[in-house]
Amino acid sequence: MISYKERKSEKSLLNKTISNLIISTKLELGLNKQDVISLKEKLTKVSTNLDKETLKLIKTSEKNIQTWLKIKEKANSLIEKSELKKEKIILKGKNLISKSKFDLAKNYIKKYNNIDNFQKINILDQESKDLFKKIDFDKLNSRISKIEKKVVEEILKAASLNKNIHDELNAIIFNNLNSLQIHYDLLKSKEQKINLDLFIINQKNRELKHQI
Repeated sequence: MISYKERKSEKSLLNKTISNLIISTKLELGLNKQDVISLKEKLTKVSTNLDKETLKLIKTSEKNIQTWLKIKEKANSLIEKSELKKEKIILKGKNLISKSKFDLAKNYIKKYNNIDNFQKINILDQESKDLFKKIDFDKLNSRISKIEKKVVEEILKAASLNKNIHDELNAIIFNNLNSLQIHYDLLKSKEQKINLDLFIINQKNRELKHQI
């Protein structure tokens, strides 16, 4: 049975990234209170690119993906159960043949041939295909791609990022905004060579060393 691990939403991931960018830029440039307020105002507006309509589309897509996966799991479970039954029958049949109990072994051959879930599996397979078609990936990907581009552009205009973060920004935002498909293994995440949480911790440690 499939169990869905709770995932972090695109909005929460983007907000966390923006918060980390504010902190890292503050530490990197030694910004004063007013500069931090100004930067926060600029970067906070960036998250509004992820609008309500897109969030609604993501939510609908997730429900459809979960329903599709449940049907796929039913089909796979049916196949596994059938194969397990067949394996047990084969073992019993072989055991009877080894004991020269051929008449009893013939009964197990009949039992083996009677295991037929082909029609049920085909119905589930077709249902799965129909459900997958309901997931409008083209629309979802088009929206996310446009938002991703805007978010990256606006962040770069608003903040003077550390070079390492600057180089990884596209990957970070891509992974934030494509959380849905990445979570359900429908899309591969982009490799991130930098972890913003660790980057901030290292910055704070360096700052403490300078103060000592």
